[in-house]
Amino acid sequence: PATASFVVTQGMNLTLGLGFFMTQRGQFAMALNSIERLAEFSKLPPEVEGHDTPAVEWPESGEVTMEHVTAQYRPGLPQVLRDVSLTIRGGEKVGVCGRTGSGKSS
Repeated sequence: PATASFVVTQGMNLTLGLGFFMTQRGQFAMALNSIERLAEFSKLPPEVEGHDTPAVEWPESGEVTMEHVTAQYRPGLPQVLRDVSLTIRGGEKVGVCGRTGSGKSS
């Protein structure tokens, strides 16, 4: 009985250890992916700041407002944006961050 108990306990410990290892391995792989993407991004040439004069009809001020926007790529697919509301005032700069496939380009 003691040997069987020992074997069962060690088997459970091994299972827990393997589960932890697999979780850590997955997180490490995601971190490496992020590092690779940052390395590729750092190789891009800097964007040139232009001093182009806007067209005469271009508004001098304004804002972009979205209220309760929901979007999907086509019917039957899951929504990529759900009830998004935001206002971007004239002159503001906005960055959109998120994981791959999270709907940033949408």
